[in-house]
Formats: sequence, C-alpha cells, structure tokens
Amino acid sequence: MLDRGEGSVQSSESESESMEVPGEGTPVSLGSNEVKIVALGEGNDKAPDDKSLESEKEKSNPRASVLEYKSVSQIWDKDTYGRKLVDSLEDSSKKTDKYEEFIFVVRRQYDDHNMHFKIFIDVKSELLRDVLRQVLQVIPTVSLHGDKPEIRIEVLFHFLSQIESKRDITKFDSDKETQHLDLLIRFLQEHYASIIKTLPELLGRGEMTFDLLWTLFPPNTVVYTSCVYSEEPKCLIFDFGEEKLLKKGKFYVLQCRYLDFNGKLLGEVISNLLIPEFRGAKPITSLEAFPLKYHQEVAKVKSELIERGRRFASLKGIHHTAYQGLAHQKRKGEPFKFSVKGRIMVDPIAFKEHNPNYERPRVDGLSGRDILGIRIDVLNEILVEGLGLTDEIKHHGVKNKMGEMRDEEFLVCGPTVLGFSLDRRAWAEFAVSAIQDITWTTLPFDTLVIPTKTKEMLQALVHNQIPDPDKPAFDDFIEGKGKGLIVLLHGPPGVGKTLTAEAVSEYQKRPLYRVCAGDLGLDSEKLEDRLAMILDLVARWKAILLLDEADVFLEARTQHHLQHNTLVSVFLRQLEYFQGVMILTTNRVTVFDEAVQSRIHLGIKYDQLSKKAKAEIWSAFIQQANKVSTTGQGAKLSSKQLDDLSRREFNGRQIKNTVRMAHAFATAKGIPLGYDHLMAAIEANEDFDNDFRGAGQAASAASYL
Repeated sequence: MLDRGEGSVQSSESESESMEVPGEGTPVSLGSNEVKIVALGEGNDKAPDDKSLESEKEKSNPRASVLEYKSVSQIWDKDTYGRKLVDSLEDSSKKTDKYEEFIFVVRRQYDDHNMHFKIFIDVKSELLRDVLRQVLQVIPTVSLHGDKPEIRIEVLFHFLSQIESKRDITKFDSDKETQHLDLLIRFLQEHYASIIKTLPELLGRGEMTFDLLWTLFPPNTVVYTSCVYSEEPKCLIFDFGEEKLLKKGKFYVLQCRYLDFNGKLLGEVISNLLIPEFRGAKPITSLEAFPLKYHQEVAKVKSELIERGRRFASLKGIHHTAYQGLAHQKRKGEPFKFSVKGRIMVDPIAFKEHNPNYERPRVDGLSGRDILGIRIDVLNEILVEGLGLTDEIKHHGVKNKMGEMRDEEFLVCGPTVLGFSLDRRAWAEFAVSAIQDITWTTLPFDTLVIPTKTKEMLQALVHNQIPDPDKPAFDDFIEGKGKGLIVLLHGPPGVGKTLTAEAVSEYQKRPLYRVCAGDLGLDSEKLEDRLAMILDLVARWKAILLLDEADVFLEARTQHHLQHNTLVSVFLRQLEYFQGVMILTTNRVTVFDEAVQSRIHLGIKYDQLSKKAKAEIWSAFIQQANKVSTTGQGAKLSSKQLDDLSRREFNGRQIKNTVRMAHAFATAKGIPLGYDHLMAAIEANEDFDNDFRGAGQAASAASYL
C-alpha cells in the first residue's frame, strides 16, 4: 500500500504489491507465498493448482509456449553473497532459465536487506521482444539487443499507449504476436489501474505528489531546472529516476544528460538532479526540476535556450570576449562566486591544464551511438585533439557543420564555459548568457600624447609580431630563440605608460594580460614557474603582456644583492624563448642591467607632461564625461579656464581622477558638468596633497604649541 499523503494517490493492495515504490516493498519471507502464475489464456482466468504446477515443472516446454506470465522474487542470499530467484518455498539459484516457457516474468528485485524492491519485466517471448524493440528503440537506457531483455516496469507504463497503438495498427504475421502483446497490455492496465484513473485529474490541476513523481518523467523528457552553481536556467534529457535515501533525507533522483565541450570533444555529460521529499500535492512548476512543457513561458524559454546553445557551440576553441556578470569556481563541491566586468579568454584546454584537479563531469563523446540525435559523422568532426589544433581552430572554434545540429541539441547545451578573467587574473566558469562581443575602439591610441613617429613605430612592431605562416619571420640563428618583442616604457607616474599598453592592445584587437611585478613574488623558483606559465598563456592567446612596475627585473645586478641577481637571471632566461609581445613599465630605474637593455627592441621615455599635453588630456576626459552624462551636455570651457587647468602640476592620472570626481558631483546635483565642479574637485584634492606633503603635519604640530 502506498503511503497516503495529503493529495496523494492510493492504490489497491493487489497493485501495491507489484508497483515499484522504493521503500514500500514488503520484506520477503521464504515462508510466504511469493509465486503467482496468472493464466490469461483462452477462457482460463484461474491460477493452476499445486499438482498442475508439479506436472508442468516435469515437462520441458518450448520457449514462450505458455500464454501466461510469471511473478517471482529476486532476493539477496547472504550465504552466496548474490541474488537468487525465489519460487514459493522452492529456492532457484540455478543458471538455467526455468521460466522461459512463459511470455514474460514479473520480477521483484530486492535490495541487500530484502526490504525494498524494483520491478523488472523479463521478456521471454521472441515475438514480444521484437515488437518492443521497435517501440522502445528511442530509449538509450533500455537495452533490447539481448535475447531475453530486462525492462523496468515504469518504462512500459510510459509507453503503454504506444504499445496499444502498435497492436491496433500493425498486421502481424501470426495471432501469437497479438496474443503476447495483449497479455502485456492487460497486465499493465490492471497493475496501474488506480494510477491510470487518478493521474489525469492530478495533472489537470498542474500538481504532483512525491510518490508519483516517476509518472511525470518518461524517458527522453526535456527537463527544466537551474544550474546549482551558476543559477542559470538549464535543460537536460531525462534517462531514468528512482527514490533514494540520502544523508539529508529521501529524494527522487533524476539521471539526465546534456551536451558539453571539454576542449577536445563535444559529447554527453551525466548529471543527477534531486527533488526532496514533500507531503501532499505540489505545483509542478515549483519543483526543483520539471518537464519543460509545463513551464508557463515554454516558448520564450525554449527560444532563449536554443539561442544560448548556438552561442555555446560557437565558443569552442579559444575566444577573446567581453563579459559582465557573475563567474564561479567549484571549491569542495560548493560554488565560489565573484563579479567580472571586462575581457575574458574562453579556453577549456588551458583551464584543464592549469586546474587538473578541478571538479568537472566527464564528457562522453565516444559512446558509439548518436549524441542526442547528432549523427556520428558530425560528431567526429567536432572531436579536436588538443595538440593538433591549428591556429584557425584555436581561435575560431571547430568547423563542425553546426548547421547539421538541430534545435533539440542546442536546447540542451551547457550553460557555462571554462575560461580566464584577464582583469581578475582568475580561472572560472562563465555564464554563456553574460558573454558579449567586444566593441573595439581606436580612441585611446589616437589620443596618446607621444610623438607621432614613435606611435607609428610601436604600431608597426606590434602588428608585425602577429605570426603569419605564409610569410617568413625574422628569427635568431637558433630556432625558436629571440622571437619575442620587448618594449620598455619608462618615465614618471601618470604620464600615460599604462594607457599606451592598453591603447596598443585595443588598436591591434589583441588581449591584454596585465600583471604587476609584485604579484610574481621574490622567490626565484616560484618566479620562474609563474613567469613561465604567464608567458605560455600570452603566446597561446596571442596576447600582449603588460608587466607593470618591472623595476626589480630591470635594475643592474651588483655583487652585494644575490637575491636580486637571481631574479634578473630568471627573468632573462624566460625572455630568451618568449614569442609574444611584452611591454614593461617602470618609473624608478636609474641604471638598467645591460643584459636586459640589450633585449629591449623599443624604449619610449616619457617626460613630465607639457602644458599643451595637459590641455589635450583635460579636454579628452571632459569630453568623455559629457558623453556619459545623464544631466545634459556640460558647458564648453573657455580658453582661459582650460589654460588655468593646464598650468596646474597634474599628471594624467590625477586629471582623470579630478574629472571623475567633478562629474559625480555634478550628477548628484542633477546639473551638467561645469568649471565650478572641476575647481571644487581640485580644492578637495589640494587639501589631501597638503597633508600628504607635510603641511598638515606642521599644522598639527603647531596646535600643540
């Protein structure tokens, strides 16, 4: 008998004995009458007596010669540590099939404690087996290739209408096929009579009870849920489910699959979804996972997920993209989330190389069958060997005939991709829906306040550093050595060194990997490993490396600082075979190491900003502030006002910060940016400068006199 919960469906005793309800099976006893032979033949509705049973056992009846089905129990034998079939008081652990004369056998398989059971239909009839092969061929979790297949009874319940249709519309070669099908149909109808009667009413209200959750999920159902880690909506294909008692209580566990890409192949990933036990009836759409067809906005959700799947499929390989949203890492099975706004690199192969122990489900792309309907020949074109990736494949993904993938495949593509945040310098999983195309701009490069000839030289050097397999490249006499481009930007703070590196990467449409020398540490062994890792990624991604505040690697070696000498030696060794673009910035070095200096291809010295340069910078940042203003266009500064601003001893960074503060001040008041706001910001900064330079300390000391 099923537990009667509030709003639950209760079956009759005869039905509950054979229903698969984990946890509700009656403990088996060798003294109880577990054997039932039900004769559904012509005019015979009674079970045979014991004498007839004995006579039948003595006969050697041909396979599937008796138009009956048999009920047996498969229990756990503690003596043999294996399961055995129990037929009344008789123990049958022989390997011979004593039941093959029946059309099928209804087998209860008990657990190790002989408490809970699952029900299987063991098909003995070849005629019935062949018909079921046609009906159930679309279910990957049901194997009908064997001579006597075993099928979970719930599967047959879900396909009862198809089995009935097969019987009604098919002209069989013999009456036996119809009789065998009728026997199975009658059994299923009687076994599930109560559920067949009450289930439509429950579904009509859009509700479901926990004990009948299994009826909600036929095989191959598209299941809607939210990703546990990213909280992104997600669709999967349901295979099978069962109730399980876990540490946190009883759950209905759904084993599903979806499509994912691990950098080498696209294939299926197995994922288990959990629905915790609940009392009474519950709205279907409030479940942790439910069939997509019950979603209130099914058409909209389906369209959005298909479009996201297309985006996912286009991100195979290495891609430089923009991102705005939450990213996450899995730490001990729990998500660690952080916000990312900036550029990222999508690169699952590099992710796995640098995070070999990261928890990630296995992608099965070599199953020998269709992957969610994708033809095997299409799948083979998706398989990518990591070491054999061409530059085109690396940066544009695999040409896998995406047009041959159907919407059903795009619908169940994974919600995240593996990559690296260039701003946060962190590996993570990124939501596909938050990935955007990069909007490139040449404005920063055009507004650089450096000599035109220097700007052109820098642009040409970086551009020519991009490898072209069809053109010979200038190289060292030793292959692979000296292929890198090293640029040094040196000068006082706030004159545009960092901006130059950012502008060059933007102009060349290349990733910018920025790292501060202090982040690399002072331990020579760790430095070598970290620097080697960074240089490999920069070369792999065709990125520009900005090594900020690189003073420690540039300063001349001496006899008295062995640790510093070691760091410089490690740095030089890594530079020898570097094949990318590296931009070094410094503002403190007075004596360069000769070995480092000889490896620098272009050095640009930045002086203090001239009055003219500062005027250009003031104008550029004020113009930028007006573009994003929500309070209207600010008044244009007069020549006298701009001249007054340019006379002040500000560097580029201070000018930017001043304009930003003034813009915030004007926005808070709801008026356009004006000269008065700029002066208010300057006066606030002057108070801080006075304290910073010591005037504040002198005033504080005077107060004690």
